Amino acid sequence: KVAYERGDFKGAVAMVRPLLYPSIELGSEEAVVEAHRLLGLCHFFLKQESQAEEEFVAALTMKPGLELVR
Repeated sequence: KVAYERGDFKGAVAMVRPLLYPSIELGSEEAVVEAHRLLGLCHFFLKQESQAEEEFVAALTMKPGLELVR
């Protein structure tokens, strides 16, 4: 999250993606949803629209009504 907040979107992707793929390494559903949301935002700001959409869909599937941008 710190890398994202600093604007280091590539760095954040490098740190967060392994927590979700190829298998989920997070302990709670809330953490998984947040990781998908954060990854989606990073991809969005990197102009990687299809990857951003995949992550947002994953987050919203787990938690409908999730606020994607806070």
